[in-house]
Amino acid sequence: MPSVCCAVGCKNNKSQKKGIIFYNIPKDPERRLRWIAAIARENWSPNNNSRLCSQHFVSGKKSENQFDPDYVPSLFPYQSLEQQQKIVNSFERFRRQWAKRKRPEYTENMSNNIEHNYCKPPPKTVCKGAITKIFMPK
Repeated sequence: MPSVCCAVGCKNNKSQKKGIIFYNIPKDPERRLRWIAAIARENWSPNNNSRLCSQHFVSGKKSENQFDPDYVPSLFPYQSLEQQQKIVNSFERFRRQWAKRKRPEYTENMSNNIEHNYCKPPPKTVCKGAITKIFMPK
């Protein structure tokens, strides 16, 4: 059976354009519901042959990272250009932040700067002086 995109208003099919990837609707119940909500078809539930094309993902492919905007499809013909631009902007922001987290120098600096002094008891002289100042009259 030929792959046809199930998104409303999308005419993409496998034989028409090369370079477009068609994805099955996920089996994971939570993610599946999010995809169905994003596709926004009335009175529709996907079957085993339902596919969604890569043009509904900002990067052009789905992501397995649940924090990535492409974890759920987000670009559809029913959206205004302004809505689509906001989605693309949020995707770019996410990629910059994610790249920052993955940089080795970023993670190394973070681990080197961690101080564990809060775990150590304060020096006795500081404690004695503090207690003396609080509880002992002058």
